[in-house]
Amino acid sequence: MICRTSTVSPFYSMSPSFNTYGVFFFIVFLYGSIIAYYNKSDFQTMISTRALPLTAFKKLFTFVVVYVLLMYPLFRIAQASIYPGTVVTLYAEIRPDEASTDGSEFTFTSTLDGTVMNAYHQIHSGPDVNTVVPGADPSLVPEGEEIVPVVFLGGNGGSGWSNARWGHDFVQRYLEGDTKYFDVYSFSYRGYEPNEKHGISENKVVADSIDFVNYVMDKFPNRRPIIVSHSLGTGPTSAVSAHFDDSLSCVVFGMPFSTMTQTAQEDVPVVVLSAGRDELIAPHHQKSMFEAVASKDKLFSFVEEGWHMDIMMAINALGEEYDEWFERGCMGRRIMD
Repeated sequence: MICRTSTVSPFYSMSPSFNTYGVFFFIVFLYGSIIAYYNKSDFQTMISTRALPLTAFKKLFTFVVVYVLLMYPLFRIAQASIYPGTVVTLYAEIRPDEASTDGSEFTFTSTLDGTVMNAYHQIHSGPDVNTVVPGADPSLVPEGEEIVPVVFLGGNGGSGWSNARWGHDFVQRYLEGDTKYFDVYSFSYRGYEPNEKHGISENKVVADSIDFVNYVMDKFPNRRPIIVSHSLGTGPTSAVSAHFDDSLSCVVFGMPFSTMTQTAQEDVPVVVLSAGRDELIAPHHQKSMFEAVASKDKLFSFVEEGWHMDIMMAINALGEEYDEWFERGCMGRRIMD
């Protein structure tokens, strides 16, 4: 087993395991309790006389009205704190317009409920993120050159379009030393543009992610896709790695959280990235996640001064170790026997 470790920073921040919906219902309960306390005399009169005084009726009616009026905005605030992209449009400017030639839009169908999901992919061919094959057209790739499939499951608030560009970071070091074509596939989770009309849930995100990987694998028969993820996307990636087992070439967990119970199998190479100044997911989550991974070929990169979005900093901290791991695992296992 290959392992890179470091002392975890004492920096701590709130993690995704924090139950925001629970806080919402607690606030509502607290509000009701305060109302009941300051009107206990009316309630006592009502119990003793078995009649509802007019003043108590008015107060009760006021409580119900205020409760109903507060419920929706409080629920939306709770939802926004967990999935901000489902409440406000994020990264919309990164989505290409109809005339864009950076990549290609497509759809896949969820086997969970038949929902048609919008997705996007780009074929990267150089160390610069803008070096792409126009329109992600495979016919424009020189004859004899291989196209390597990459699935990117992005973080909260991202979209399939921004993720496809950001997925370039995970293969950038390899492209600096070799010429290859990496076809990076990504999709927007339900509730995020352009799939914003579909209600989001954990089960749906996981099921859609598995269907999405199946779609990519059907496009590349006899090839194991590279799975890369960041933040929220590490959750469905954990389920994907458990579902597909040895059918994946390698898995990258970027700033994951430790509440995930499923991890990659022992034959699948894994890298876990962590940052000491992560303002969203505390570093001890990544350390716990790394220790739980069963893979025989795993790396752990911790950057003390890094933040939640500092993926490239964590990758570059590994340097040649990452390059060797990528060549040995991601590239060495990409062809199925």
